[in-house]
Amino acid sequence: ICSKLWKTETWMLCRLSSVACCPLNRVGANSLWHLQGGLHALSLKPGSKSPLDASKLIGSLSNLPSQQTWGTNLRNCCAHGARPRKMANSKYEYVKDFELDDTLLPNCWIVVRIDGKGFTRFSELHKFEKPNDKRALDLMDACAKEVLNEFPDVRIAFGESDEYSFVLHKSAKLYGRRSSKIVSILVSCFSANYVRQWSNFFGDQPLSSTPMFDGRAILYPDVKTLRDYLTWRQVDTHINNQYNTCFWALVQQAGLSNAEAQATLKGTDTGAKNELLFSRFGINYTHLPEQFKKGSVVIRRHQEFVAKQQEDGTAVIRTRRVPVVMYCDITKEQPFWSENSDLLA
Repeated sequence: ICSKLWKTETWMLCRLSSVACCPLNRVGANSLWHLQGGLHALSLKPGSKSPLDASKLIGSLSNLPSQQTWGTNLRNCCAHGARPRKMANSKYEYVKDFELDDTLLPNCWIVVRIDGKGFTRFSELHKFEKPNDKRALDLMDACAKEVLNEFPDVRIAFGESDEYSFVLHKSAKLYGRRSSKIVSILVSCFSANYVRQWSNFFGDQPLSSTPMFDGRAILYPDVKTLRDYLTWRQVDTHINNQYNTCFWALVQQAGLSNAEAQATLKGTDTGAKNELLFSRFGINYTHLPEQFKKGSVVIRRHQEFVAKQQEDGTAVIRTRRVPVVMYCDITKEQPFWSENSDLLA
């Protein structure tokens, strides 16, 4: 009986390892606990000749799931996105032990922030307009829309300059919430679309170097912290845009060098920058495009489309949710968040 019990533990360990990747699996952990508890209580070891307490042994074994239960539990795990590990029966299988578990914490909002690598040089090489090139910004927005088209778990995205932040719902199960998988697939989707759609915004201008983006995943525990993150990025957009507008006006219109322009702006506040723009260059900052001042917000909205034409020529109109780009204030409750309360529900 002792030998059979130890074989049973080995059988269970094999099945536990095959479904350990599923966060929904609790049967395996509980069953192993019961089994090991019984073994420790009986002080059994392989080959032990200690007398057995039949009641304790039966009590421990009664808590073990049947093979049918394991099969059902494994199918449930697979239905939620987990996949059992394949046992390759190879002596090289041990190398998998060096892989780190990078599963993101459950019930937390996931933000994947993508940032252009070396885009200062990239923009100079492709002669981007300063301080803002609308073509480049629109291209970034188009790439973000494609990410939302591809991944329903992304609820909202915010972009400025050469960066974009994508917010995945706290219940997202994409790739089992593995950080490396989520970040790499979003970055590759964005980068591929940047190349694919380049000519749609820059026409015949060739893509002279490879655009590259890095990415990282950040977790936020609640909606308030998540909204503070988005507010931070939009406030940063305004600060950077106001400074760059002043800087390039001093360089391009006043003829100052880069160092002289930096020295002129050093220590100036928002009011001083606005006064400099208006008094010296006739630029009213509040009249600049909202896209430049506030960045881009991408969400899904219902949109009508022609599904088909009936025999009498009548169009059948239906609606679907499609990504749209907005240039609006997301730092306040009204009107954006009150009108889009479902985004973070």
